[in-house]
Amino acid sequence: MGSSTVTLICTLIPKAGKLDRLEEVLTSRASEAHANEAGNLKYVVWVQAEADCEDGKGCVVLFEEWASRADLDNHHTKDYLHKTHKTLEDEDLLTNPEEIKRVKEVKAFWT
Repeated sequence: MGSSTVTLICTLIPKAGKLDRLEEVLTSRASEAHANEAGNLKYVVWVQAEADCEDGKGCVVLFEEWASRADLDNHHTKDYLHKTHKTLEDEDLLTNPEEIKRVKEVKAFWT
């Protein structure tokens, strides 16, 4: 990971019974970002099943990596991102606002 890359981890907790719909909405957004934004290096959607969560509701974790802050800022201007946020609100999918953390990779091992 280069020094100019921007990495985010976002956690979204759905309301009871809405995990599948949340997963559908977010995987669609991930596909659009990957297909339309050259600065999007990674966009991974992970789902933790309801049964594996302490609250029994499940959660979705997004891992996003952008080539630069400018690429992330550009992402925030996209219509599909605004539509996604509107869908989350209109369909009342989340228990609370998404939690977004900017992180820095310190060390990683891949095989």
